[in-house]
Amino acid sequence: MLVASNNMQDFYNQLIEGSSDGLLICTRKKSGDDAEFEICAVNQQARSLLTWPTHIMTPVPVGQVVSATSLKQTLADAHHSKSRKSGVMEQSFPDSHSNWFSYDVDPYGEALLVRLDTCEAPEIREARINQTIGQHFQETNLTCIIMFDAVRNDVGKIENFRISYQNEASKNNRALGVIPQVGWLMTDWYPNTKTTGHFSKYVDVVETGVPYSAEQYYPLYDQSFHVAVSKSGDGIIMSYYSITEKQIAIRQAQQQAQLLQQIMNSSHDFIMLWEPIRDSYGEVVDFKAVQYSQAVINAGLFSADDFNNYTLTQLSPESVHFIPMYSQVLKTGEPFRMEQPFRKGDLRLWLDLSVTRLNDGALSIFKDITERKRATLRIQSNNNLLENILDSSENAILVANSIRDQTGTIVDFMITKANRVAQKYLFQLFGCDVVGMTLMTLSGGKLDLFSDFVKVAETGTPVIFDQRYYPTIEKWFKVSAHRLENGIVINYVDVTAIHSSLLDAQSQTELVEGVLNGSINGIFAMEPVHDANGQVEDFRIVLANAGATRIIGLSSEKLAGSSLFSLFPEMSEIGFFDIYNNAIQTDGSYRTELAFPGVDGKQFWYDVSLTQVNDHRVILSFVNITDRVLLRQRQENLLEELRHSNLYLEQFAYVASHDLQEPARKIQSFGEILVRQYGPLLPKHGVDIINRMRSAGNRMQDLIEGLLSYSRYSTQKEAHKTVVLDQVLHNVMQDLEGVIEQKGALVQIRKLPVVRGNAVQLRQLFQNLLSNALKFNIEDTFPVIKVEAGPATEEEIGATVKAIDKKWVAIRVIDNGIGFDDTYRDRVFELFVRLHGRSQFVGSGLGLAICKKVSELHGGGITVKSSIGEGATFTVVLPSQENL
Repeated sequence: MLVASNNMQDFYNQLIEGSSDGLLICTRKKSGDDAEFEICAVNQQARSLLTWPTHIMTPVPVGQVVSATSLKQTLADAHHSKSRKSGVMEQSFPDSHSNWFSYDVDPYGEALLVRLDTCEAPEIREARINQTIGQHFQETNLTCIIMFDAVRNDVGKIENFRISYQNEASKNNRALGVIPQVGWLMTDWYPNTKTTGHFSKYVDVVETGVPYSAEQYYPLYDQSFHVAVSKSGDGIIMSYYSITEKQIAIRQAQQQAQLLQQIMNSSHDFIMLWEPIRDSYGEVVDFKAVQYSQAVINAGLFSADDFNNYTLTQLSPESVHFIPMYSQVLKTGEPFRMEQPFRKGDLRLWLDLSVTRLNDGALSIFKDITERKRATLRIQSNNNLLENILDSSENAILVANSIRDQTGTIVDFMITKANRVAQKYLFQLFGCDVVGMTLMTLSGGKLDLFSDFVKVAETGTPVIFDQRYYPTIEKWFKVSAHRLENGIVINYVDVTAIHSSLLDAQSQTELVEGVLNGSINGIFAMEPVHDANGQVEDFRIVLANAGATRIIGLSSEKLAGSSLFSLFPEMSEIGFFDIYNNAIQTDGSYRTELAFPGVDGKQFWYDVSLTQVNDHRVILSFVNITDRVLLRQRQENLLEELRHSNLYLEQFAYVASHDLQEPARKIQSFGEILVRQYGPLLPKHGVDIINRMRSAGNRMQDLIEGLLSYSRYSTQKEAHKTVVLDQVLHNVMQDLEGVIEQKGALVQIRKLPVVRGNAVQLRQLFQNLLSNALKFNIEDTFPVIKVEAGPATEEEIGATVKAIDKKWVAIRVIDNGIGFDDTYRDRVFELFVRLHGRSQFVGSGLGLAICKKVSELHGGGITVKSSIGEGATFTVVLPSQENL
């Protein structure tokens, strides 16, 4: 082996020398293009294959040793790809002969290892392979092969063929009834060869040399073969195999396709059979129509050219979304169904699509549901319109979903929607928003219509209930229930007016039928009597009830048919025509009280009403109310006397309290003089008596001043003005500044409202409340007082004004004082009531009574909540500015 001086080459030489393969190690030259490679090591086997010149030292360019350029290109490819490359090459030698070599090139880092081996020339190898394949076909092929020599007549024309060779497959094939044998004529094998036209084609192959292949049918045996014929010398070689089963399958498929096509064409549905188009990975990417019904063409969805030239996604780009669904049908065999719109030009359709697997294709059936869909859309539109109408309806409408237990039995209904009117009525009934609540919860488990509602939900049969009365809201309703999906819709029609009208009509009918005889009122059914000018001049009594006969003292026979004014001429004088005209103008009944003079000069009073009915008839109803009028007059006289008495009492209280001040002051003054001038002369016990007398005088003066103030609020009625309570409380805080500082109290006053009232009286009210809060504090505890305002609660309104139909504002004074037992919450506002002894807390007991009086004078009230040791909350409720 030749060794280079380079150490790396020494390593390469040692590495490859022991191999029995022909090996070369090549590297790319450092200069030159990428295709320039050098041989840096070669073993003995490679030198023998390549007749390596021993006088050449490595490294040496590859081209100087190997004449084939294919190796150099393969070296470059392996170098760049870093992967094995293989090939063959023809190596020429100086003695003008050449050999063929096969080689493999493996990259190792920057080096390339080349393995060489001898091989045959391509044409020799191909001939040997062909010979091997031919031998294989002769011995093992299932295709029948027969060689024929041409049989010619005297003029050289081919008149038959004789079998000269046959393979094993043909020796065992009895397809045409017999097994052919060498030496037989073609007509011996199949006598009808010339009449079927096959013979002439075989002759053409011999004469032209052009091969012939076709599928040939032999009707005598009902057999089909695939036949291939080519020239062989002065004859032919024929290969054939049976395709009878294939043809039968094809014919069956054609028959099935024809039957399918007939079925498709007889259907009004749009039917298409799609063949899948798959990519290189076998995945379905599109479909091509192989059959379609005539209805598709007739409807203008697609034309025959469309199906011939385009795939499904080309016909309908939107269908790309359905390819995975079609593909899933082919994979699983599970059909799918859906509705989809179809648009093409001016054509607008709704189609019901169902797709099923048929053999290897997908059968799609489109039903034209355009009219049904349009009807459905119209229904939906109408439903939306109906829902909007219901929302604006004056009827109360509820939608409730069924609630079922585990067995599927309906056990309740949940309200999911209530229109405006229903929400109003239900809030009046239950005081809350009922949406989301169940009917059984609202009714306390006693819904009398529950079984009827369940029947509606289960059967779909609606129910209607006439005139159900709801006393809480004093309404009559006509209730109906209809099924709606998984629930019911309940409609409450307010028929209060209709019900009242029906009652009136029933009352009218009962009047005509004699029911009026049970009335305590006297009733005349009358018709007007006209004069020559058409003016009403009198009334004729058509019917009189028992009450009328009792009150008037005449029988019904005498009353009926009589003239009203002839019986009662004074009615014309007391203005009966005015009553009649008022009744006509109001188109209803007119009611008044009339006084009738008696025969003895005594006056009688009657409650009279006149109602116009059909045919210009009128109903006159009257009842003697003389006792009631006299009682009312006596009550009014008593009330007037009571008002005068109250006025006198208030004046007396004012005068008495005013006049009592002077004696009280004199008692205090004389007591003070006694102590000052004669105190040293009196015994200690006498001085104590005088001091007690002075203290009693002080208390008397406090009581008199309180009573005077209280009576002043009762007698003085001043006009109310706008009062800013924030300013009122500011003034009160200035008045109480010394006490607040002395007590170390914390008074927190939040934003207060503006009201209508008397600023002086309101100032006295809140000064009394704050003074009490400062007075009744817990010992060794700093008073904390909060004054805040807000909308009055239902509890506060109920405890004071009891009028929920107005807006009220509440001002709350909250303290942390000693409090009191809540059972005294009403008594603390009475005159002179004290819950604590005078030795504990001074006062007259009139402060809270004055607060109550001022609150009531302002159209409101006052209440308190307290408990012992936990302070008190006084709440003043006044009308909100929104009511003014």
